[in-house]
Amino acid sequence: MASLQDKVVLPCGLVLPNCLVKSAKVEPFSGNNYIPDEHSKKLYSAWAKGEWGMILIGNVQVDPRHLGSPVGLCVDSARISDLECYQAWKEYAQACLLGPAVMQITPDAKP
Repeated sequence: MASLQDKVVLPCGLVLPNCLVKSAKVEPFSGNNYIPDEHSKKLYSAWAKGEWGMILIGNVQVDPRHLGSPVGLCVDSARISDLECYQAWKEYAQACLLGPAVMQITPDAKP
């Protein structure tokens, strides 16, 4: 019988150190610019230290015209070359480096 500490191999080949997954519902951490703020980076850094098998980063939008929340995160292709935007997302990704992290991309939240 498998235990919670057993490694899990996903069909894509990604190996999780255990079967515990931290899942996100809404990420209201962007202030008013749609990029990760310091609170979100600290929060995900703390979760990464928690020895989760995988962290799901949730509900990240791809179009700032169709947000699920006015303070939600958005990977805006029009701003990705902006240094502030790029640096914020880079630091956010680095905050999760202690374990596998998968971002849930959410297309247009509203029709």
